[in-house]
Amino acid sequence: MAAFGSAEPAWAIKAAARTYRLGLEAAAVVSGLGRNLEHPNPNVVAWSAIALGQMGEVAASSIPSLLSLLTHQHRFVRASVAAALGKLNAEQSVASLVSCLRDPEREVRAAAAKALLRIASSDALAALRSTHRTW
Repeated sequence: MAAFGSAEPAWAIKAAARTYRLGLEAAAVVSGLGRNLEHPNPNVVAWSAIALGQMGEVAASSIPSLLSLLTHQHRFVRASVAAALGKLNAEQSVASLVSCLRDPEREVRAAAAKALLRIASSDALAALRSTHRTW
């Protein structure tokens, strides 16, 4: 699991994907990537969020940690986290993703909108309809 903490961001996601495909217990992979969400290197954080999103439902336990990163100082972390939440179909993230539609960075706004479309709950779609002119 030490590879998940690698300073090389691409290595973190590749190691997680390979390990998961090789059959390591999903909880161990999610745990390793979850620790990376607190890494000082924002690239590691962003790539770990992406990997968690790609894992799908088995990574649902990471949603609270991901939600806390929607206000991260780096735009690519915020955008990656928004995308991951969409892939995780995290209905509990709708209000936070709606807030991201007002982010100063277009990349973050677009990722939040795509995530809300992917979640597609009535609340998510209503929020998109009501705010579409502001982002």
